[in-house]
Amino acid sequence: MTMRHDHYNTDKFPIFICNHGNWDLYRNAKGYCASIPTEAAALDGCKPSHFGDASYVRATLGIDVLQ
Repeated sequence: MTMRHDHYNTDKFPIFICNHGNWDLYRNAKGYCASIPTEAAALDGCKPSHFGDASYVRATLGIDVLQ
C-alpha cells in the first residue's frame, strides 16, 4: 500500500479527469487540478502534485475540463 499525500488526494480533488502516463488527473469544485500517481507509479516513486487549473489542462493536454 502506498502513502497518501495530505493535500493532493482524491478527498480534496474528487473529480476524475483522465489518466496521463503515470498519473491520474483530478480536479476540485474550484477547477484546480492535481496529478495523483497510479498505484504502480507510486510504488516506482512517483509523487502527487499540483497540476494547474482547468485552463492549464486544456492548454497542455487538449482536454476540456468542465468547471
